Amino acid sequence: LTLQLGLWALAVRTSPFLIKAMRELTADFGIAAAITISTLTAWGSGVEGLEMLAVSDRIEPAGGRAWLVDLTQGPTWLPAFAVVPAMLLTLLMYVEMSISSLLVNKTENKLIKGPAYHLNFLVMALLVLVFSFLGLPFATGSLPHSPQFVRALSDVEEISVAGQTKTRVLWVRENRLAPLLVNVLIALSLVMLPVLREVPMAVLYGLFLFMGITGLATSQFWTRIKMIFMEPRLLPPTHYVRRVPISRVHAFTGVQLCCLGVLLGVRASPAALFFPLFIAALMPLRMTLAKG
Repeated sequence: LTLQLGLWALAVRTSPFLIKAMRELTADFGIAAAITISTLTAWGSGVEGLEMLAVSDRIEPAGGRAWLVDLTQGPTWLPAFAVVPAMLLTLLMYVEMSISSLLVNKTENKLIKGPAYHLNFLVMALLVLVFSFLGLPFATGSLPHSPQFVRALSDVEEISVAGQTKTRVLWVRENRLAPLLVNVLIALSLVMLPVLREVPMAVLYGLFLFMGITGLATSQFWTRIKMIFMEPRLLPPTHYVRRVPISRVHAFTGVQLCCLGVLLGVRASPAALFFPLFIAALMPLRMTLAKG
């Protein structure tokens, strides 16, 4: 229910119904309304045994430990051994932050303010340093919500290209107030713990599906996967279709699908610790394919 309501609300943005302000309001806050409606529906259904969000009653470190991590605990060889997973984790964070930054600052978004790649890494490094001493989860520029946040601040229009309807960004409402309010609302969730405990996990699973599906809409990879099953004369007139033989486009997509399968297999295996190495190996593979 959460997924369907969210998709319906998102589709209102480009529909002919309502006035423009109402369409934008529905699309921007549709997923929040979907979560509320789905939760109320679950409460009123009378169904017992629903899995609810597990939230602690108190704000304290897990396991009864102190807030600051004691770095002297453990065997003497542990700090030296920890360098290996630390390097792998650093590599993964670097790749993830770089991808998020590139997707946010891509030319299609028509951002006016310049990128701040080095500042992003500096802020992330400071957060990771502080969170490490506190034993808290690391904060990174994650996917897909970073590009989706920019999308939520965008004014878009639908255009028709060679018979296909596409969404084009007109401009992005670049400001500091919106991300500040988002983080303030996240902080306020600490005082809403009794309410959050009543949110069914099925509602959150629908939210995660919504984020994944809407992220596919702007993915070139997903577009090329669909092109494999399309009639050649009906292919979208993208720049790579016009400049590259379609057989090479399909071959590149096939290589990406194989890489995706390998990465999924690695994550589900005992070798998941070395997942960042496989991510890093994609870069020389991409450079090799570009020379081919």
